[in-house]
Amino acid sequence: MPALSPPTTPAWSVTLGAGALHSALLFIAFYPVGFWPTALVAIAPLLWLALRWPRMRWRDLGLLFLGVSFYWIYTEWWILDVSWQGFPFLVAIESAWAPIFVWALGRCTTRFGRLPLTMLVPVLWTGIEFCRGELFADGYAWSLVAYPLIDAPWLASFGHIGGVYGVGFLVALLAGAGADLLLAPTRRRLVPAVALMAIAACGVWAWFTRPRVDGTSPTFTVAAIQTNVPQSNKVNWTVERELVDWKRFEELTRKAVDRSPRPDMVLWPETMMPGMTLEPAAIETLRKEKVVLKVDLGDGPQQLPVTAFADRLLDVQRELGMPFLIGETALDGLRVVSNGDRLGFDSDARYNSVYLVRDGRVSPVRYDKVCLTPFGETMPYISAWPWLQDQLLSLGAHGMAFDLAKGRRLSVFSVPHAGHADVRLVTPICFEVTVAPHCRRLVYEGGQRRADIIANVTNDGWFGDFDTAREQHLQIARWRSLELGTPTIRAANTGISTAIDLEGRVTKRGTDAGGTARTDGPLTAIVELPRTGTIYGRFGDVVGWSAFFGAAALIVVVLFRRRGNLPAKVINR
Repeated sequence: MPALSPPTTPAWSVTLGAGALHSALLFIAFYPVGFWPTALVAIAPLLWLALRWPRMRWRDLGLLFLGVSFYWIYTEWWILDVSWQGFPFLVAIESAWAPIFVWALGRCTTRFGRLPLTMLVPVLWTGIEFCRGELFADGYAWSLVAYPLIDAPWLASFGHIGGVYGVGFLVALLAGAGADLLLAPTRRRLVPAVALMAIAACGVWAWFTRPRVDGTSPTFTVAAIQTNVPQSNKVNWTVERELVDWKRFEELTRKAVDRSPRPDMVLWPETMMPGMTLEPAAIETLRKEKVVLKVDLGDGPQQLPVTAFADRLLDVQRELGMPFLIGETALDGLRVVSNGDRLGFDSDARYNSVYLVRDGRVSPVRYDKVCLTPFGETMPYISAWPWLQDQLLSLGAHGMAFDLAKGRRLSVFSVPHAGHADVRLVTPICFEVTVAPHCRRLVYEGGQRRADIIANVTNDGWFGDFDTAREQHLQIARWRSLELGTPTIRAANTGISTAIDLEGRVTKRGTDAGGTARTDGPLTAIVELPRTGTIYGRFGDVVGWSAFFGAAALIVVVLFRRRGNLPAKVINR
């Protein structure tokens, strides 16, 4: 294309407007609008800016940052109720990636002028997005450009081959190829034309090779119990409130079991089990020490054994006669210590865990959350200095304690299934469902399937009444099913509990009575078990890692190549 000869810097309104347009396109693509086609062009304003002004100054990148931040201020609004001090830092971190992409693309077009945008755009965009989602500060894979395309099956179907980052790569490739077709000389339009034909071919191949629900595989029925405990109550859960909530949880569980078809298993949300723990050794310690709680239900003080909730759960499970998967805290090496006239507790480690309860006892197999939520359960990098972490917590998250240990085992729960082999379930907890590589490791090992169902237990009470975050969390879980060819059952405190088939489609959401968010009730769902695996399940994020290393190599060369050899403007493409 002819060399562009722009002014040295764009007008402030142009840069701010490009960032705001990118924000608007993302806003339209995601809930509450949910018009997925705008995700296909969300990169376009950034691409135009990088080509028009390839050598943007810090002021211009700052204006772009401000425009992009409009979207992140909205989508992360729920953080204000958790930590208003941490809110601006999260928004700032997430808003910085788009300017990094524009800077990198602009510099690469001036220093690698012969490389087509068909190659540069997808490598840089996907590499930077993969770094944001999986690597930087333990990763925060929120609002990836491909997420809305889960509602466009022909486009999303490539996910079972290349994962969500593979679909994002195709979106960015489409943007780069379109720019080349519009701007490149005629003789150089073969590459984008071939790339567009390759996208179409990949789409056809992915569509016809995708795992499918065909009605011939064995089925498994799960009753997911959606509780409705506001996070403000959960943080300050008194014994009296726990007793009231337990009564409701038991009522909902019995209601679910009485339905037809009778479920094969009951699933409770993350840490919604009242009491201290379900860890058998810890329970035995508490029984031995005869620890009791003082409770006043309106008719005077009473004493309640601290193991009362665990004991009652075992009785209910034994009576109903089906396995329960329960989210609850694990306390390893629990010790009862005396603090004068009061008793206290200490432990070697505390985990966010899932237990299997069968035959009136707790199974020795337990899953402990491996990927702790960045800035919600751990502070990346800062956690290496406990004193500093404590100071920051007291400043920006008063009342929260980042004392969870990371799990080390990728546990699989085996549940009996009448007439068939045992069904294998894995239980990513809350934020973990947003971590694609981790979910893949849970479902596949050595390229072979090790689980039949993903049972995602979560506490979405953190989102308060902000359903935008709740809906995106659900949307991300759909990608895990599509990528891994594995059905997902979600039990979510405050909703939205969901059944997702192995093609990533929602088959049932909310409760059996029709409620969605901020309501309670059982969700009874029949899922079809998978018979085959996926290419992504076997090989993982090949596209994401390849793009990351490709983008890193381009940026390193841009930074360290001698400036004297570089043209000052975009050269003829």
